[in-house]
Amino acid sequence: MDLSTVEREEEDKEMNADEIEGIEENPTPKKKRKTWRFWIPRFYRKKEEQRITLVEEEEEGGPGTGPEVQGTLKQERPERELVEKEDRSSLSSNPNKFYADLHLNYNLSKLEEPQMLTAALRIVVRNIHLQGKSITFPIIEEVNKISLRANGITTDPEDLLKLIDKVFEIRKESFQMNNVYRQFVMAYGRNVFNLVEKFPACYVHTRQL
Repeated sequence: MDLSTVEREEEDKEMNADEIEGIEENPTPKKKRKTWRFWIPRFYRKKEEQRITLVEEEEEGGPGTGPEVQGTLKQERPERELVEKEDRSSLSSNPNKFYADLHLNYNLSKLEEPQMLTAALRIVVRNIHLQGKSITFPIIEEVNKISLRANGITTDPEDLLKLIDKVFEIRKESFQMNNVYRQFVMAYGRNVFNLVEKFPACYVHTRQL
């Protein structure tokens, strides 16, 4: 092997060593992989920020309202918060009133059911109307009372009448005792005592008033 060949091999080794050092000094950047672990919370955080922004815009009157309207809403907001705070404080200081209102709302909602309302009307007409006892109802009064008691509703005629008035008032209907009495008579009939006729013909069952 001559001297020139040995020198060329040494130069090739030095060049290869320099290239390797350059590659180690300037490595090719690797692509970063998306980490869903960090992306998901950031996504939901962005959604939550958008939702909060929309809620604030709605409370302030929306982006399309003028400054006067927004100023009015901002003035009304503290007043509304003060009223809500007073309501919460009153409920916390008087829990009996809260449960009484809850029980009343439950009774009113149950009396809106046809079966419960019919049973309550039968008891009221039987005991309050002057001629209510003459109606020949197909169900005895005790059955209606048990049905109401089973649903937590009072069976006292006067209290029932107040609840029925509230139910009709909430639904914007007028309650008239005589009108209900007439409808019961036409539906079930009533017993009439005729003084002219002898017994037992003096007792007449009719659907006429």
